[in-house]
Amino acid sequence: MKSILITIVGSFLLVFGASAKTESEWLEPSWSLASALEAANHAESRQALARLFDLSREGKSEEIIKELETIEAMSEWPLPAREQVLHTFAVGLGDLPSWPGSEQVTDHLMGYDMQTLVPDEHHPGRGVPLFNIRAAARGTTLEWRRHAAWVEAQKMFHNGGEAWIAAYLTAGLPERRGFAEALESADENMLMEIGAASLAALDQEPELAVLAARAGLVLGDSVLFGKAIANGDGDGIAPLLREASKSFDENERTSLLLHSVKNAKPEQAGLAMAILAPKLLKYTDVAALMFATMEHRELGAAATLVLSGSKDPDIQLQLADLAKRNKGLASQRAALALSDESRNAGGEQQ
Repeated sequence: MKSILITIVGSFLLVFGASAKTESEWLEPSWSLASALEAANHAESRQALARLFDLSREGKSEEIIKELETIEAMSEWPLPAREQVLHTFAVGLGDLPSWPGSEQVTDHLMGYDMQTLVPDEHHPGRGVPLFNIRAAARGTTLEWRRHAAWVEAQKMFHNGGEAWIAAYLTAGLPERRGFAEALESADENMLMEIGAASLAALDQEPELAVLAARAGLVLGDSVLFGKAIANGDGDGIAPLLREASKSFDENERTSLLLHSVKNAKPEQAGLAMAILAPKLLKYTDVAALMFATMEHRELGAAATLVLSGSKDPDIQLQLADLAKRNKGLASQRAALALSDESRNAGGEQQ
């Protein structure tokens, strides 16, 4: 699953990078989507894949590359069938451990010139790869880096929290994911040490919030988690909040939400509201906080979205009363929330 997610991210990056091309640099589609998918369904592809994965488990890079070159040159196979094998293999490699020389295989795949081009969804005159082999291979290399860091991070626990955090800070993004995931296997003392040290350094290194929050989740410490969210930063906050919504009980989630809205940066507070608040609106203090926050320039839209999604008649009545005032930002947002709700309800009735 992780390798597939990384592959999707890699595909996005490749497409985003390609968006800078001028109109004249885009290639035309070489296949329709339907015909390419039909041609990709080849009876012998399973045997070819099994052979490639067997060689990978044996770490035979040179033989793998020869097999890949043979498949690439198989004129008796339709081109989409050949590229589907290469793509499936590139994705599946991420679920296997790397081996000495494995980078030769991924380098070969990342250098492949993809030729099964189908119409872009939004610009049919442009051809995009049906099987993004390069992105899949790139995703595998990222997954190998993450896994290697996960293994190394577990070995480094005996060096102490300070050295462990220093290694985390010098690591790349895939390696940092591995370090954070390694906390699942740390003992309680190490988790507390890493959590406390990460919190203490947030002013200088705000991305350490991910470590402190992860430590809080593993420990079941909602207070530590809340401090990390309120005082830190980083791209990993949203998935951690989603985990917290399942790990902590309602009282802990309520305290976490109230603390985040009051103390966190707007971006983190908005995420906490969007993820935690919808299932906590039955509590009076949470609903009151959402209504009070509607006037907030930066958080008001998030609060309004949470309230507009509620089916509670009392909340809908309060929104209607607020909208009738026809004065102030909160009133405008309430009116907008009710109009959106009305449109959605009309669509459902139709």
